[in-house]
Formats: sequence, structure tokens, C-alpha cells
Amino acid sequence: MVATRKVAAVTERRYQIVAHNLAVPPRFFESLDPRELSLALGSLFDAAKLGLQREVEEGTFAPSVDDEESLLSLAHLMLTQDRRRELVARLESVVQEFTSDADDDPDAVRLALFLAAYPESE
Repeated sequence: MVATRKVAAVTERRYQIVAHNLAVPPRFFESLDPRELSLALGSLFDAAKLGLQREVEEGTFAPSVDDEESLLSLAHLMLTQDRRRELVARLESVVQEFTSDADDDPDAVRLALFLAAYPESE
């Protein structure tokens, strides 16, 4: 537990995720029925959402126009299959590069990164 806050008669408890990185392997999608999978993935999205909301509430996430250290984006792209594969490969490469480049510098700041790239239904 990393924080508590009193809301009326209820004490909210906030917990920190122990794992620093989580990648969902393809076999995960094959082993669960769609409802179970939807709930599991919803939890992952909720963890990302709650983390961002916490930073906004605490005033630590407030990107400015010239901010080069934060990014918040939702994009719906029209891409061919080749371009989708290229995008996913490049994103995976960037994540791998920065994940394996763990910085022991005492001035390093942990950065949250949440990605989901998937074809959308009509």
C-alpha cells in the first residue's frame, strides 16, 4: 500500500504494482474465453488509468506545450497490414531498448508507458 485517503466514511487504499513491466503474451489470448480475457485486460487498462489519475491529482503530471518528457495520446490510424506490422515492431523495439537500458543514475526518474496497438472492428 502506498497511500490512503479518507473519502466521507470510507478510507481508500492505493496499492503500487510490484512488477515494473508487463507484456501480455499471445498464448494468454488463446487460453481464456473472451469474457475472462476482457476482464483481465480491463484490469491492466485500469492500472494504467489509475496511475495516470493519481499523478494528475498529485500535480506531477501536467504537461505543457513545450514538455519533452511527457506524452498523452490516443490515435486511430488507418494502416495497411505491412505498416501495422512495422509500427508494432518499432514500438516493441523502443520498449525493449529502454527496458534493457535500466538507468542506475540517482537522478533517473521512473516513467510510466502504456501501449496497446490493435486492429479495431468497424
